[in-house]
Amino acid sequence: MQFSSLFPDAYIDRSTEAIAFRKTNVRICDVAFSEITPLAVGALRWIDGGSATIISTPARCVAIIRVVAVQTNALERTHIDGWTYLVSITSTAATFIVRCQPVGVDHKEIASVLTREIEKATLPEDTTPESLVDPLRVLAERSVGNGVIDGSSRLLHPLLAEVAKRPAIAKTSELLTNNGRPLASALQERAPSGVWYARVGPLVLVRLHPHASHIFIVESANDELLSALMAWSADVTFYGYPYPLILADQLARITNQERDMWRATLACDPVYGMMLAKELRSTDAHDVLEHILYGKQMF
Repeated sequence: MQFSSLFPDAYIDRSTEAIAFRKTNVRICDVAFSEITPLAVGALRWIDGGSATIISTPARCVAIIRVVAVQTNALERTHIDGWTYLVSITSTAATFIVRCQPVGVDHKEIASVLTREIEKATLPEDTTPESLVDPLRVLAERSVGNGVIDGSSRLLHPLLAEVAKRPAIAKTSELLTNNGRPLASALQERAPSGVWYARVGPLVLVRLHPHASHIFIVESANDELLSALMAWSADVTFYGYPYPLILADQLARITNQERDMWRATLACDPVYGMMLAKELRSTDAHDVLEHILYGKQMF
């Protein structure tokens, strides 16, 4: 099989390649690379979250949201905290009503974030209950105190407009140069070997280990944070990414088995299972088709 038709030729003028931040253009060829200075690593909290939709209709969404915080001191892990919530988002004429139920340990600030009414007039017209799950997870992550957060703090959703900037490291980025190339790819062509950071407009991009194959964006960065990220990024599991965030990511993930277990539990509820079944049957027939293929049907 030939794939040439999938990759059209493109001419890239590297001498003028740039990326725009508001009214400022930063030329890639002008970006300077600097060494990260090793400093003493103090106490840090590393935060990540996970979410999964259990059931979704145009009127309602029920999801799982989990937040994990890994506490470290120097280069030792001291303890891990985790909080899991069942969350419902119900659409009414003018608002989305958000309610939560803790699964195990409760956290006052997370529960406060996940118990609210959101005016529809403040959100994009195409907002659905399910589309609010990710922004609510981000709010939950940022409610557990100061720490290094997995995920960019460049939050564009209206629900996140008032969230305070926090130290954050982003695994993914949609930033493109004027040539249509990912910013990290454009920088890698010019970057030195070893560990470095580069300031590109308001952002700091980093390579945190000599064997790392990934470049990450760090926000709210300072010398102490960059040094700590570098010190924690030597684990062979993922060279160049802080190990406490690897651990938080794994512990925060919602497995398919867990999601299916909660879906089955809701389906068996004598009151709410029937209500959800009626809503699903009136809006979506995919469950029947999946039952024919896979032999299971929750509602």
